[in-house]
Amino acid sequence: MYNNYPSDGSKKICTVTAVDITRKVCKCISDLGELLSDVRWLTPTGGNDGSGSSTNPVENSRVLVDISSGFPFILGSIPNESTDTVRRPNVGRQDIDEPQIADYTTITTGDLIRGPGTPRDQRVGDILNTTDGGAVQGVLSSGTVINKASPLSQIICSRYGDIVRIVSRNYEHFTEVDKEQKVSIRGSLYTKEELYRDPTLSRAETPNVVQYSGNVQAAELIAAVEATGYTYASIPVADFPTIPADDFITNKEYVFNDDVPAEGEPRIPVSTFTRDIEGACVQKIQTTDGLTFSDYSWTNSLEDITFTTVDDVSTQHQDALSVTSDVRKVGDSSISDSSQVATEHRKRVLGGIKTNWWMNETEFQWDVNEGGTFIKGDANGVVINVEGNVVITCSSGGNLTVTNTGNTDITTVGTLEVTAADTIFDLDNCTFNTSGTTTFNSSGNFSVTAPIIALN
Repeated sequence: MYNNYPSDGSKKICTVTAVDITRKVCKCISDLGELLSDVRWLTPTGGNDGSGSSTNPVENSRVLVDISSGFPFILGSIPNESTDTVRRPNVGRQDIDEPQIADYTTITTGDLIRGPGTPRDQRVGDILNTTDGGAVQGVLSSGTVINKASPLSQIICSRYGDIVRIVSRNYEHFTEVDKEQKVSIRGSLYTKEELYRDPTLSRAETPNVVQYSGNVQAAELIAAVEATGYTYASIPVADFPTIPADDFITNKEYVFNDDVPAEGEPRIPVSTFTRDIEGACVQKIQTTDGLTFSDYSWTNSLEDITFTTVDDVSTQHQDALSVTSDVRKVGDSSISDSSQVATEHRKRVLGGIKTNWWMNETEFQWDVNEGGTFIKGDANGVVINVEGNVVITCSSGGNLTVTNTGNTDITTVGTLEVTAADTIFDLDNCTFNTSGTTTFNSSGNFSVTAPIIALN
């Protein structure tokens, strides 16, 4: 190649042959064939106490060496011509040609593709630091700043739109508050975030909340391998977990309290929440006393809520159509009689009227309209109190039979209407007190049997 810069007595054009970055010296060979050892180089600033700029010559680069002081120093590098076989610093990718980038060179002869030492996509005024491995730090004349390790690992800040763009195939963010990972590995995509309540837990990497999103199944399997000392990117192929068929869980969250488990024991979450791709959710809450937990589940079409004690003795289930409770004494799962219920339950429904119901070991009561109408019962009997009309109808030809071996007193200030195919009152003493209309409609037999019958 033609030598544009011949050596003279105090200046030599050399090629760097070896670099010792520990001793900060290199070996060079001049264009006249002279071998120079222990050649040092100049830095723009600093270099003695760890501050300032630190750069090193690159093997095979052409440099200008000054020997006038008696010691050889590299004053600077001389850019090589850009050819199809020589990669130059550039803002785009380092390992391929980019024909879509305009080439404004005035050199059109031979194999030269641009002016001497000019990167493919660099423009006048750009300042670039690049490496042969593809890393770029660029301050561009257009008003853009680039930090790039690869096309999928870069940060771009631009005055156009005041944009900050972060491009990454995998992303990690660590603070004392949380640790966030966005992972793409071997066909699995997921995010993992750990949240910490205080600095002590953060420094011990003991999170109070762990959240997964995306392919949750893969995330948890990979996290189990990471617990053995790997990171997700360093897991060997032989140890990488086999991901089973997709279970369509898209979100999962674990909540832990501050309790420290016994040595060798795992931490038990006090709450676990999952959501699938259809929006169906399940939440399990473990009480801090370790005695009970409750499961909640709901979908986009109906709601299912289930409460279950830790020993599965008592449960309550609610869906869009019904509420079912099965409460039993702790320690005796065979008890199903409602008279043996050990706890009291109350429910309030707010609507056009207010309804309360409750029961305990000895009695029950249903109140409608804040007590105006109620049904209550205990071991002594049942009381029905109604503010409005009382209508008893046996549909589809059914029979109505009222039997009592004690006194019977039916009192109403409204309308009492009884409709049945066959109506039978078999009572010892029966009294009907009605200030309104009393109607008995019977398409069959109507029978009243009692020692004394009083109609008022």
